[in-house]
Amino acid sequence: QLNADEYHTGSAAKNYLDETVFAAKGIKVNYVDNSGYKEYLQLGDDFNHNVTILDLIYNAGTEASDYLKNIK
Repeated sequence: QLNADEYHTGSAAKNYLDETVFAAKGIKVNYVDNSGYKEYLQLGDDFNHNVTILDLIYNAGTEASDYLKNIK
């Protein structure tokens, strides 16, 4: 519906994502490496890089964009 031609997702999606469905629609799948992002305050003891963007938004709020890498 949005005429997208790229889909960005975490590397864990390689375990379950069917890229042929995207390819059939002309959409390129890009896997994003979540390691190395600047850490922010999360609930729990150890920082976990392998979470969704919702975790960042929930924990960092309006400062969430300060923690994002530029996706190319």
